[in-house]
Amino acid sequence: MINILIVTHGPLASALVETSNMIMGSDSNISTLSLLEGVDPEVYKEEVHKMIDDIYNENGLIILADLYGGTPANIVLSKLFELGFPNDILTYSGVNLPLLLEVVAMSSNGTIESIKNNISQVKSDLICDITSKFKGNT
Repeated sequence: MINILIVTHGPLASALVETSNMIMGSDSNISTLSLLEGVDPEVYKEEVHKMIDDIYNENGLIILADLYGGTPANIVLSKLFELGFPNDILTYSGVNLPLLLEVVAMSSNGTIESIKNNISQVKSDLICDITSKFKGNT
């Protein structure tokens, strides 16, 4: 099983996992770390780096961050630099519920490579312009 780490500003990570669990059932391979207001970013960095060290294993690791260029994503990036950007750690920004559901569905028996290929194929479908899709069809 491939572990998943979600890093976000505020409680978004926990809310995404709670909602994912409601739809797909509880999943023990998901960890979250939220950068909450008032938390020292250096303390958060230590927590993220330790969590990555703790859950990264021979199956790889998938990290989902909320905002490209945001503190949680940048802290993950600093750890990836430290590790030399291993091929078996996938990191995506712009985490949303459809992306999390895709990753959760594949993490139990997929490989890092198969998950990477699948996300590449479906990423444009993870956000849909519903108005344009249905406008004029009523």
